Amino acid sequence: MDATEVPSLTYFKADVCYLKWKIILRTPEARENIEEIFEWSGGDLGCKFIESPFSKDDLELQPLPIPTHESSNDGLVDPALVKRVSQYENKEHSTIRIDTCRVDKLVDLVSELVINQGAIRTQMQSSNVLPGSSLDIAVSELNQLTQELQENVMAMRAHPIKAVFQRMNRIVREAARLSGKHVVFHIEGEEAEIDRSILEKLSEPLMHLIRNAIDHGLEEPVIRKNSKKNNEGNLYLRAFIRSGRFIIEVEDDGSGLNCSKIYKKAISKKIIMPGIHLEKEEIQNLIFSPGFSTLDVVSELSGRGVGMDVVKKTVSEIGGNISVFSEEGKGTKFSISLPMTLSIIDGLIFKSGNQKFIVPANYVVEAFLLEEKKILKISENELKYLYRNELIPINIKEKKYLSICLVLQNEKKSNYAIVVDELIDQSKFVIKSIEKNYKKISGFLSSTILGDGSVALIIDVDSGIGSFL
Repeated sequence: MDATEVPSLTYFKADVCYLKWKIILRTPEARENIEEIFEWSGGDLGCKFIESPFSKDDLELQPLPIPTHESSNDGLVDPALVKRVSQYENKEHSTIRIDTCRVDKLVDLVSELVINQGAIRTQMQSSNVLPGSSLDIAVSELNQLTQELQENVMAMRAHPIKAVFQRMNRIVREAARLSGKHVVFHIEGEEAEIDRSILEKLSEPLMHLIRNAIDHGLEEPVIRKNSKKNNEGNLYLRAFIRSGRFIIEVEDDGSGLNCSKIYKKAISKKIIMPGIHLEKEEIQNLIFSPGFSTLDVVSELSGRGVGMDVVKKTVSEIGGNISVFSEEGKGTKFSISLPMTLSIIDGLIFKSGNQKFIVPANYVVEAFLLEEKKILKISENELKYLYRNELIPINIKEKKYLSICLVLQNEKKSNYAIVVDELIDQSKFVIKSIEKNYKKISGFLSSTILGDGSVALIIDVDSGIGSFL
């Protein structure tokens, strides 16, 4: 037992454990079985493996130093004790335990504050308050303080994704054992932080994606050898932040998606009609259809027709999107794009007709006046716009004088344009679920309440142009 971190009674807290234990266990169990036991503990427990045969020196515990506090005539405190107490103070003063319900309530209050700010701005515009006036300056300063408050409150709810990623080690080992494949699991970016409410719902979709990658993606060792690949398949699990979105990638270096097989299977399951032409991307996205599976035999891992559709549904429920990138013979990558929080987004509000819409600011590339001469008719129902020497899809129903062209970019780095009547403002908006209050609407992520009390829909950029204008 190690008692060197026990502080004096002045700094002692009853709910904190200061003691440490070192235990040596000799066992014939396999190393992977022992590692699995320690996974749940995070960083609180650690183990060191000593390869057999054991020696006496390996099993001997060194005696622990016993702290002594000798008093002196000059009244000085033992330097070792001072050092130990100061370490404790530095470790404990920066953290505090608090009920998550209180943090959630604080987030709700900040959200309401953002809505009220929008209402104040709306009233100022209707009252013709001049920019630069005393009231305008005061409200601008309030906006800045509110934004800092919102960012700090959201940081309180942010947690590293490490806890979810570590659970996947066991899933990988089980799937590899059941499939008889050799898998090298790589984890990257586990310190990236995301909102706790989103974090709690990521385990199930990641589990499905990892099992799918091992069972469907990675080949048998013999097949990999014939393809001039290493016998061990590589599986990557990454997390990083890009353009204000939280990105999770599950990638393997396996056989990739067989588009021909997927297409034929979709016809046999009556997901699509025979003879219909689909692009490569559209065929790959068929794997997200309910009940779809390319396996004819049900195994312990897959073939039951449940999996990828569940992943897409779960990701959509937390405001995210999932994309698939695959090249036959080289591997497959699934990319999940998630909001940093489910409470507030930074968005651009615009008007089309009599309706107001919001697009997340991180998807907006550029806004400019529409040039009609750059609109090209490709077919009866397809228009393209010449944007920076590139033909991009454009959504336009009616050409109006001084219409504004808004260029957006989705997660696959594909640009497309929409035509709007007026750009109103860029601001913070509180996210409100459409499904909970009404029903799921194709082409939209969620909704928000504007300063005048009206409801505006938030566009789902990754779902395509759609028919929201």
